[in-house]
Amino acid sequence: MPRRRKPKHIESVEEKDGVRNVTIIPSTEAYTEQREALESALNARVLRMRFDSFQEATKFRHKCNTFRVLDRQCNLIIYKSPHPLFGRSVYDNLYLTIPRKGEERDNILTIRYQEPIKYTILPPEPGDPNYNGQTGDPPTLSEPSAEPPSVPPDPVTALGGDPLAELDLDTVPEPDPGDKMP
Repeated sequence: MPRRRKPKHIESVEEKDGVRNVTIIPSTEAYTEQREALESALNARVLRMRFDSFQEATKFRHKCNTFRVLDRQCNLIIYKSPHPLFGRSVYDNLYLTIPRKGEERDNILTIRYQEPIKYTILPPEPGDPNYNGQTGDPPTLSEPSAEPPSVPPDPVTALGGDPLAELDLDTVPEPDPGDKMP
């Protein structure tokens, strides 16, 4: 009987007291089929895959999503903060759908590319219920604030000193052993 090869993403399998402990290495190299399918979907804009069962289609979709998570984690390491792929994946605009179990063609996985939605945030206008009288463009997340962030007051000085300093810990009664703590 030929010996089964250990998958690339499994580092070790230990069995102790009848329980198997599997150490998994999160690596994108273990998801070559999923990478190829997602690449094909990016190039074709839509890809349909037929599986033997609903469970197989769901399993493949789960592996594709796991691959995308790992790709995002790798991109956190590879790219620096202002780069558009920092913490993102080139496959983020792909939507993976399967009909509900029991429906016709519930074994078909569709991978569709969705163009990013372009939009502009408009300031409120007079007459809007949320208009507060301010004019100008709303601040964006990329613009730093002109004012430094306010520091909350120190609670000890705000209350007029340390309230625990006046406590005499020698006079605090011991708890009754019959009392139950909640």
